[in-house]
Amino acid sequence: MLGITSLCAVVLIVGVAHGSSTAMPVGNLNGWRQIFTDDFTTNVALGSFPGPYANKWTSYTGFTDTSGKGDYDMYKVLSVSNGMLDFYMHTDPSTQRPLGAAPVPFLAGNGQWGGQIYGRYSLRFRSDSLPGYSTGWLLWPDTNVWDEGEIDFPEGGLDGTIHAYDHCVNNPQTNCFANDTGVTFTSWHIATIEWTPAHVQFILDNVVVGVASGSNRVPSTQFHWVLQACTTGVTPNPSVAGHLQIDWAVVYAYDTTAVAPPTPVPSCTAANGVWTDSFTTLNAAHWAASSGGTWGQTDFKSSQVKAGSTGLTLNMTKSGCPSQCAGLAEQSGKISAVNNYQFGTIQASIQATPYGNLWLGWESSGPRDGWEIKWAGNDVAIQYYTNDAYAWVGEYILPFNISSALHKYTIARTSTSLKLYADGGLVATASGSGLPQSSGQISFTLQADDTISTQTTTARLSAFTYLPVGCPYTA
Repeated sequence: MLGITSLCAVVLIVGVAHGSSTAMPVGNLNGWRQIFTDDFTTNVALGSFPGPYANKWTSYTGFTDTSGKGDYDMYKVLSVSNGMLDFYMHTDPSTQRPLGAAPVPFLAGNGQWGGQIYGRYSLRFRSDSLPGYSTGWLLWPDTNVWDEGEIDFPEGGLDGTIHAYDHCVNNPQTNCFANDTGVTFTSWHIATIEWTPAHVQFILDNVVVGVASGSNRVPSTQFHWVLQACTTGVTPNPSVAGHLQIDWAVVYAYDTTAVAPPTPVPSCTAANGVWTDSFTTLNAAHWAASSGGTWGQTDFKSSQVKAGSTGLTLNMTKSGCPSQCAGLAEQSGKISAVNNYQFGTIQASIQATPYGNLWLGWESSGPRDGWEIKWAGNDVAIQYYTNDAYAWVGEYILPFNISSALHKYTIARTSTSLKLYADGGLVATASGSGLPQSSGQISFTLQADDTISTQTTTARLSAFTYLPVGCPYTA
């Protein structure tokens, strides 16, 4: 027999949650074996549910809801369209009774009733704001013996906020855990109950919003999942009508031997953002040469950027200065990527110069947020800005002459680290919180703080590659 649950009503406490991704998860997780999925890909008209879903779903129908103010009627409430299970919450014009529904999944997918001991239950949902209607989505004992416990999430009025409850085992009139997340039903959310022998955990949009543990809080008998939508304990105004929608639903069995499949390696091609440049020409789809702008004693001119068969050269010269150089001592070359990039890996063959500084920048400008790497003398230095706040990482002597030939450099940037390699060897790692997070332009700049001691000097670039995060690379 289907169990009639105790609540479609609300109590208020406190909590917080955030947004989430949208795709239905498929496959095992570590410690959880997936046993049920439904992405609702087959349309079913109102009045025909469960139809093609008869082996996967049933629903309460034909009797009053918990408060007694409304009725369960899956034929007048449930349908499937546009990849969603739809609850049409409304008052029946013929009876003037508010209507709801309470679908229950058949976990084995064979039309057979029954729950499980422990499990992970997750769904993606949203609702119109519907005063007088609520969810009481819950885990309920197969025996219908309330003393075995009850787990409710998400629960709450559809014009209010999402709550989580854990009813005490052997004293279910008392909530051993309760939390008001403060999050409304009217945006898309993912709600998950994780029930193990040790705890019941409530997760909203990948944020844990509550944990209940202890023998009086963690049920240990077989429960089934009920997606109960009904009245809140008051009679809704007959004019209130709208839709509660479920995008997908998944269930897992507690299984300590289950292992999540390995994360697939991205298809690292131009189609998903990989690009390369040999600098035989200055490719306007990727780069722009600066003309104007100054730094230190350097005025930037696009004429000092040359691409050709040996790669790209950035020249710095005193010729024509200061009269043609904004009153400064040198003119030089700078290139910047035309697009912004947040994280990923840069690889390039670089020949620095013994005069002046060669900079690789990867940063936004307002506020300043990103990384800078400088080649000068026989050293390479790393520094960064986070929201205009400056931080120094370090200066490193390389085991070769940086200006005598091309050397391969790899810069791997994530949200939590930056690694610099030179000719395959790890030079430095910066990691931790507070690192730059903004997308920014990649740039190469030849610059001098003072007057260089030669008439002209040159830095050279070749074999540039950008790889998005997740793409493998060989330093």
